[in-house]
Amino acid sequence: LARGGQVYYVSNRVRTIDDAVERVQLAAGEARVGVAHGKMTKEQLENVMEEFAAGELDVLVATTIIESGIDNPHTNTLIIEDSQRLGLAQMYQLKGRVGRSSTQAYAYFMYPEKVVLTEEATARLLAINEHQELGSGMRIAMRDLEIRGAGDILGAEQSGQMSAVGFDLFAQMLGQAVRDARTGLAAEGEDAILPPALSDITVNVPGRTYLGDDYLPDVDERVLWYRRIASAETVEQADALLEDMQKKHPEMPVEARNLFLKTHLKAYCNEHGIKSVVVVGGKVVIEPISISREKSIELRRAGARYKTKKNRLEVPMKYFKLEGEDTPLGVLSAFLESLELEEGDGAAKAGTTRAARTAAAASASASARAATPSASKAGAEKTASASRASSGQAGAKTKNSSPAVGHNSFARKPLNSPSSTSGSANRFSSRSAADRRNMTARTVRRRHNW
Repeated sequence: LARGGQVYYVSNRVRTIDDAVERVQLAAGEARVGVAHGKMTKEQLENVMEEFAAGELDVLVATTIIESGIDNPHTNTLIIEDSQRLGLAQMYQLKGRVGRSSTQAYAYFMYPEKVVLTEEATARLLAINEHQELGSGMRIAMRDLEIRGAGDILGAEQSGQMSAVGFDLFAQMLGQAVRDARTGLAAEGEDAILPPALSDITVNVPGRTYLGDDYLPDVDERVLWYRRIASAETVEQADALLEDMQKKHPEMPVEARNLFLKTHLKAYCNEHGIKSVVVVGGKVVIEPISISREKSIELRRAGARYKTKKNRLEVPMKYFKLEGEDTPLGVLSAFLESLELEEGDGAAKAGTTRAARTAAAASASASARAATPSASKAGAEKTASASRASSGQAGAKTKNSSPAVGHNSFARKPLNSPSSTSGSANRFSSRSAADRRNMTARTVRRRHNW
């Protein structure tokens, strides 16, 4: 402050930031102190930063919210409390907030005197102290990688000698292994990782489901149990696994019990052709499922909806009254069993219903196609009969009205004789009748099609 500069004082805990302000005021009573942290409103943060940029504040007590996007050349000192809690990259980023002008800047990384630092925390503080020159960001990043480790996915411990096969082939092999794990496939001579029937079933119900480290400390045993649980295809297998686990590890936590309840529910779905049990929007959606009319009416009275065409059941969560140690997974398992479904009910009956509807539609279409020519033919024959009768009456009338004077041979000439006037009239009548028959037949067909 004596140099006419400003100070960042970083205390990265909002609930104790007021104590940090008091410590600053005790150390420099003449300093004008401001506060900035993430729980302040946008307007409050903006006002504080404007005052600090204008030089109206000497010290800004803030959290790590200032580590990026701040450019204040008047700030030449940075003090960080409990720096052992920060990562190496975070400390390096904070250090870049000062020294943004020609004035010499200083950064102080403080840690409690009576607290024993971990090996990694000590290595981070030593690294930030060693690399102070400009352009040391790359060396800081490499040192951070050494401290935290690159993981085992590319190391020999987990992936073997990757350099022997090359990264491209290794990536292909890894991708294939992940796909096989998701679809339940396995290499030749090995048991399936997951039965194909179970890989298509989705059970998404609230509740933490896992085997904790405190319950099963041995990693190999935990992985073996996960494999056995994932392979349980029937309710009997799921219940047998639960009984076996309770014998070997009787003090079962809630998370482990939820895992076995989920396994039981998934096995029940597998036996009854249900593909999805999902809780969404405060409702349990189960599909495909086929329930009796009595059950459907009973559930509808309770606020549920059963869509027959989609074989889909939607039940509000408030229908299930959770009491005491009840969990959604356990209550849902009991609910499905109370519906008394037959094995294969959901998928089989849904397929049967769809097949029946398809067959009925096809039968109706075939009947319509068969009826179309019959109706057209009947209409045409009826029209033709009427036309022939009309034509005969016209011919008889013409013949009777012909003059009897002169040659009697006139009456014996055929009606279609070119030399006969009545023959010409009958040809016209005959053509008109044919046209009418065709038009009538076409009309009948069109009406039937409509």
